[in-house]
Amino acid sequence: MVIGELGNNEVLPLEGVQGDALEIIARFTPKRATHFGLAVRMSPDHSEITRIEIDRVHGKLVIDNMQGTLNADPDMHRHRIELDFPGATADQVDLRIFLDRSVIEVFGNRNEVALTGRTYPTRADSQQIAVWTAGGRVQCDGIDVWKMKDITVAKR
Repeated sequence: MVIGELGNNEVLPLEGVQGDALEIIARFTPKRATHFGLAVRMSPDHSEITRIEIDRVHGKLVIDNMQGTLNADPDMHRHRIELDFPGATADQVDLRIFLDRSVIEVFGNRNEVALTGRTYPTRADSQQIAVWTAGGRVQCDGIDVWKMKDITVAKR
């Protein structure tokens, strides 16, 4: 699916794409955006949202789960995990994401970097996926999404 160009501070939910067990491949041309990426496990009103972020200012790949849950318990794994990502400033950035319920695995630029985090949304409708940008425009050249099946354990 080709998304096209997003304006500054835009969040664009992907029509007909949702779930909590997905493999996602996204390709971006940053243009002038300083921060961009995907939102996963997002509620329709954006009250729960976990952001996968390319931070071009600091050269980082980020999983930002600070708004990932409405649960008031301070131990509900709100976090912002950052990893140095030299490819963050490249002319093209590719992300491969595995979303498996609470687990998020992100690979940047064909396994140049890998980052793993968790999210625990409380709302059953926190299933949306979106493209977002801040600090300028970004071109989303394409997104491919596949639903993953549950792992089944064979009975012996």
